Amino acid sequence: MHKRSVFILILAVCLALSACLPGASSWSLVSASAASHTEYVKNPTGRSVNVRRGPGKGYVVDAELKPGTKVTVESIEGKWCRISSPVSGWIMGQYLTDNKPAGDGGVIASTMTRYITSPNGKKVNVRTGPSVNGYAVAAQLEPGTEVSLLSTMKDWAAISYNGFTVYVMRKYLTSYAPGTEPKKASSFSAFSGKVYSPNGKKVNMRVSADLKADRIAQLDPWTNVQVIGETGSWYKISWANATGYMMKKYIRKQ
Repeated sequence: MHKRSVFILILAVCLALSACLPGASSWSLVSASAASHTEYVKNPTGRSVNVRRGPGKGYVVDAELKPGTKVTVESIEGKWCRISSPVSGWIMGQYLTDNKPAGDGGVIASTMTRYITSPNGKKVNVRTGPSVNGYAVAAQLEPGTEVSLLSTMKDWAAISYNGFTVYVMRKYLTSYAPGTEPKKASSFSAFSGKVYSPNGKKVNMRVSADLKADRIAQLDPWTNVQVIGETGSWYKISWANATGYMMKKYIRKQ
C-alpha cells in the first residue's frame, strides 16, 4: 500500500475517534475510553433524568437523578452511558456533562418512593430473592410502609428497606402514600324507578345490601321509588321517607 493511502486511512480513523472525545456535540458513536470518570447530570428543563436498566428507552426506569447529581460513568454504548454511582444503570449521554455545577453539590439522586399495599390489610412478605420458591422471608411489612424502588422484573420488584435490598411482588406496591389514593369518579346518576317482579309477588326492601339483612318493607310491583345509589348488585333506594336497599334485578328505570 502507498504511504499516501496509509496516511489517508489513519487520518480518517483519527477524525472518527475525535467525535467521541469530551466536548463532542454527538453521542451517536461508541466511546473508545473504557476508564471510569466523573460527570454530572444536566437537563435544560430542570426535570429529573431517568436511569434505566439497559441502554434504551424500552428498559424499565430504576431511578431518577436530579440535575447536578454527580455520577460515575463506567462505559459508553451508542447514545447511552452506564453508570455505577450513586445508582447503577444507564442514562442518555446528552444528559451528562463534565462541568461541575455551581453550589455546594447538595443535589442527590432519588430512587422512586413506593408504599406497601395489601387488599386484605395484612402484612406483606418481602424475600431475599424474586420468588416464593427457594428464597426466605426477610421481613413482613405493614401496609403503608415506605420503601425505595430499585428495579422491577416481571412480577417482582427489588426494594430498599432499612438499608437492605429485598424483593416483593409488584402487586403489593403503590405510588400513593396512605390516605392519598385518588377516589374513583362515580358514573352513577340517581333516577326514578319502579319495582319489578316477574312473578307478581312483593319485593323485599332491606336495611343493607345483603339478603340476610333485616327487611324494611315489601313493595308491590310497579311501586315508584327513587334510586339514589348502588353497591354491587344492589340499588340504594328511597321510598315513603325510608331509605334501604333492593336488588337491581327488581328495579326498572322509568
